[in-house]
Amino acid sequence: RASERKEGAKEAKALGLTTEDAWIISRANTASEDFTKALEHHDYNISLKVLMDFVGEDFSRWYIKIIRARAGKKDRAAAFSMLYSLDRAARLLAPLAPYISEAIYQGLLRNVTSKEESIHEAGWPIPAKELTNRKLEEMMANARRIVTAILSLRDKKNIGVRWPIRKAIVVSTDSKVKKSVLSLLGIIQKQANIKEIESASRSKLIKSTMKPEYSKLGPSFAQKTPKVIAALSKEKPHVVLSHIEKEGEFRINIDGEELSIKPEHIIVERSAEAPYLLADEQNLSVLIEPTMDDELLAEGYMRELTRRVQELRKKSGMKKSDRIKLLISSQEKAVAMLSTEELLEKLRHATGASEAEVSAGEHGNFEFTASERIRDYEFFIGISRE
Repeated sequence: RASERKEGAKEAKALGLTTEDAWIISRANTASEDFTKALEHHDYNISLKVLMDFVGEDFSRWYIKIIRARAGKKDRAAAFSMLYSLDRAARLLAPLAPYISEAIYQGLLRNVTSKEESIHEAGWPIPAKELTNRKLEEMMANARRIVTAILSLRDKKNIGVRWPIRKAIVVSTDSKVKKSVLSLLGIIQKQANIKEIESASRSKLIKSTMKPEYSKLGPSFAQKTPKVIAALSKEKPHVVLSHIEKEGEFRINIDGEELSIKPEHIIVERSAEAPYLLADEQNLSVLIEPTMDDELLAEGYMRELTRRVQELRKKSGMKKSDRIKLLISSQEKAVAMLSTEELLEKLRHATGASEAEVSAGEHGNFEFTASERIRDYEFFIGISRE
């Protein structure tokens, strides 16, 4: 409805949305547009996929992760963005799953996003052009690919996302990728837990080698294939690959005849100079330096300990508002690494502790305790209500 659309746009503008808020609202509108087009053409499988991608991938697995820290702080912009997205999703779902969409509406949305008695009276979600930003959506898609690449490299080295990595390099000649890194740097850093991200068109850290693809060369060059292979072996890989990247081919002279080497004629293998790790995506590559110094290790241990303390609070039946006294005890080397005031302040803030101590001494008496093994150290955790 036009009035609802205008009110939504007006409220969004007044709230001062963050980049991620503007993105999810834009995605809600483009999903509404794509879903409607598919539905009008009776492509129900396509319309359902559009909705599933929006709810499952965009909203649940990306947006909610980004705003997790904001969700518990009565952040009006985040609340508006979540409700806006859920409202659009429920209305789109209504013709395909009328009972489920009605339950969602009655439980979450009625008298919040609409005053109608039923979702089936609430009107179809007409896309709001003023809240749609395709360029932002494209940039966020690039950011997600970068984060996914970094997370895949973490998995290869068994480095959990709680453990920070010093540096990542995003290599791409695509200006849109570079703009995405620049514009969404904070989101990429936070979601991938990277201290520093560098953007570059090329990197000497990436080594490329090429091998002939015999199954393609034979049909293309017949009896000249051996000479083509011999000639290619004398060329520098980066020269051949540069021509193919820019021009789509590499020209080579065989017996006075110019022949065209296409991408399908060669197999390209890329690797990173140690200790870097490399992941290749469609139009970008990502390098990470996985070596962890004492500072990064200390932060990683503190993040893991924070999670274990929060789990102990939950098991102990504590409320979020309960303040605690906290002791973490371990070997002297671990204690020395974790005893900086900056880390202790983060620990106090994240766990709701008025007092937090890291010690190699006696454990003392606490209401609730736990013993945890994290990497190289054993930790004793003790908490008591104030």
